[in-house]
Amino acid sequence: MPREARKESSLDLYHVVVQGDGELEIFESDADKHFYFEQLNKLLGANNAQLLAWSILPGHAHLVIRAELQTLSACMKALNSEYAVYYNQVHGRVGILFRGRFRSEAIESAERLKEVVYYVHYASKKQGLTSTLSYGWSSFDAYREGSALNPQVLDAFGGAEGFKTHHSAMNAPAKCLDAAPRKRRVSDGEALALTLKVFGEVGLNGVVDMPWKERDKGIAKLKEQGLTGRQINRLTGLSLATISRA
Repeated sequence: MPREARKESSLDLYHVVVQGDGELEIFESDADKHFYFEQLNKLLGANNAQLLAWSILPGHAHLVIRAELQTLSACMKALNSEYAVYYNQVHGRVGILFRGRFRSEAIESAERLKEVVYYVHYASKKQGLTSTLSYGWSSFDAYREGSALNPQVLDAFGGAEGFKTHHSAMNAPAKCLDAAPRKRRVSDGEALALTLKVFGEVGLNGVVDMPWKERDKGIAKLKEQGLTGRQINRLTGLSLATISRA
């Protein structure tokens, strides 16, 4: 089935969401967030594009970007490929990092830009990371303190004071593009029970020595049940590379 074509913004404005595959928190540390943020700005700057607002959360990120659609697609593809290599090397893992390609919404008015920027800044509160809108990896504080003053964003709020007033109310935001719902995490106890059920005949210690076709069929069943690669790795001793290929 062909992918749905992205909608092009007549204003060259887009709300972009990237998300980790499954339950993966792809921005675990400040170093991870810093790398992604710096590489994003380098790519955008080199292609006459601009990051207007952002919020980088543990499992996903919201970005508001000014760029032509073709430029946006090229930059995000390059960024996510580069970040996947970085993340897998730093965290000692293999396999897919992102849940599909990045998602985007075309912004077609100043009012919608206002709604989206507020939604992006509200995301950290929605995730329970802060009780206010102040969050170290969003653009809210930069705008509030005057160190990030993009005229297009401020004009959408009626100026700097309008920006502060709108955000200080902390009202529920309008509906906007968000990360896809995450599946309930399988607990370690559930993971053990499921693994014993699948590989009960050989036992956990015998999985490594199983014929590869039977072993991979079992791994696939565990993945379907929601076990992560690391859970399977810990329980069976199989390498993450072997698990990712199954």
